[in-house]
Amino acid sequence: MLNDLGNIRSLEDIRLLYFKYKDTPHFSLGVVVIIILLCTTIIGRVILPQFDRWFSIQNEVKVAKVRIAVLEKNVQTLSTLNDTELTRQFNLSKQALPFEKDYTGIITTIDTIAIKTGVKLDDYSFQVGNLSTTSAKLAPQAAISVKITVKGELGKVQAFLKDLSTITPLFEVVNVSFNNSSAGLGLIFFYKYLPGRLEIPYTDPIRIVGPANLKLLETISTWSSNMSIIQEEETGE
Repeated sequence: MLNDLGNIRSLEDIRLLYFKYKDTPHFSLGVVVIIILLCTTIIGRVILPQFDRWFSIQNEVKVAKVRIAVLEKNVQTLSTLNDTELTRQFNLSKQALPFEKDYTGIITTIDTIAIKTGVKLDDYSFQVGNLSTTSAKLAPQAAISVKITVKGELGKVQAFLKDLSTITPLFEVVNVSFNNSSAGLGLIFFYKYLPGRLEIPYTDPIRIVGPANLKLLETISTWSSNMSIIQEEETGE
């Protein structure tokens, strides 16, 4: 039979082979093999890709549903927010943690508290660092190092540090050295670089201010009020 298949030259040869082998087991086996091969080809090239496409569509539907749920929740969250309160909170946070190196604000703060507590400022020293380079904007430790020397009694120096800790901007005392009637203070004032353009994916959930941060903002609000009161008292005098 294999030799006959190799001698096929035309449709007539196929017709003759059909009549010659149609009643033999070889013909039936050949038909079954051909049917199996055709079915396998159809399954591999038509049915299986359809299943893959169906599963892919189902995954896309799930992702879309999740995004829609996030967007709906974002809309609901935005509808409950108060624009005036958000602006107030933003200004408070910006005052406590400036977006740039606010040397004027630092000097004003130190001078104001010095006058209030009765200490005398003797010397200033700023560690300027990078001003406009990319490294300055992306520095992991966004802070300004300030060294000052104040003159006064120990109690007044302590009052100076205490009052300084209850106003904005935020700072940290890194070292204190006291000698006779003067004290050397090492302070670090913090700031937070803000990119000119914030890119936030619209599919991300909106994060609201939690209870702990709300309490912190209220504390900062108190500090801000303290500073305003001190400045008003100085103006009145």
